[in-house]
Amino acid sequence: MVISPNETSSIIEASGINSLRTNFDWYPFYPGKCPPSYYIILQGICAPLIIIISTVLNSLIAVVLLQKHLRSATNILLLAIALYDTLTGLFPFPACIYVFTFKNCNDYWPYNYGWFHRVNYEVLPFIFHTCSIW
Repeated sequence: MVISPNETSSIIEASGINSLRTNFDWYPFYPGKCPPSYYIILQGICAPLIIIISTVLNSLIAVVLLQKHLRSATNILLLAIALYDTLTGLFPFPACIYVFTFKNCNDYWPYNYGWFHRVNYEVLPFIFHTCSIW
């Protein structure tokens, strides 16, 4: 049995396969619609402050744990946890600053920035957080 192009398109539409992803999938929210103000406060003010404080404190922990007389298997593990915690905060930091602190949510972003935002704000922190708790 041969299917004509018209029948193929109707099969695709009927099966729901035609729901193609758009470029908006990389956006944290639709362009022109900023998130609620409480989200701007949490992600634009509180999150960067927490990231800065945790980066400074984890750096101090790393300096202490790298002392020659403190080198042991347990301290190396604690050093790795401090490193992964720092990376968990540092990767979403540019996205928090660009989008939420400077409120660049009204503009259409280039597609590449949407991809950068998704990877640095969701994917890499998830990976580093998982490494930190293992």
